[in-house]
Amino acid sequence: MASTIAEGAATVAQTALNLAMSLNPIAIVVIAIAGLVTALVVLYNKNQAFRDLVNEV
Repeated sequence: MASTIAEGAATVAQTALNLAMSLNPIAIVVIAIAGLVTALVVLYNKNQAFRDLVNEV
């Protein structure tokens, strides 16, 4: 079961990489910014210390 999930995740990641490589550089930058924003939102929602730091600013 775990190997099936990991294999599926690897397939999705490879497909995303193939798509990114076939796009123009501007699209790659947009995708990178979207990934960064997603990572920050997840970090904010999951990490109390980070949330406190952001709320102080």
